[in-house]
Amino acid sequence: MAIVCPPLRRLGTRITLGNIIVAITAYLAFLPCSSAHPQIADPVPATHPCAFIGVWAEIKNHTAYKVTLSESGGFVTEPDSPGTSGATYTGQWEVRGDKLEWKTDGARHPEDINRIKNLSAKSFTLVEVNGSLTAFDLIEATKTPNCPR
Repeated sequence: MAIVCPPLRRLGTRITLGNIIVAITAYLAFLPCSSAHPQIADPVPATHPCAFIGVWAEIKNHTAYKVTLSESGGFVTEPDSPGTSGATYTGQWEVRGDKLEWKTDGARHPEDINRIKNLSAKSFTLVEVNGSLTAFDLIEATKTPNCPR
């Protein structure tokens, strides 16, 4: 079924679904594929909430670690138990929705995404990929111009 567009009726032009599809396809074919066009925004933007910025005690596999989360998105994780020989890790962190994402520098498995559970002013828990829980307790909040606490 064709729809006749009143202004174009005098010209005898008929608009059909087929003509519309052809016109859109031709238009899309000539669009350049370059970075000059805006990218689709991330549906859940990453943030570094003030509630997480500071120095935390992490208990994981019966070992204590000190984890420093900075406002810029950097982190440092180091063993915090006397006599513990463990590696110090650095990388980037961000919160996306209800998940904390870690990107560890030079790690064998550099990305880790954990659901945040039981967030309070002094603690939070992460649900690990295997379902185990990792507790974080605040040692010291970091005050910054954006996070006066």
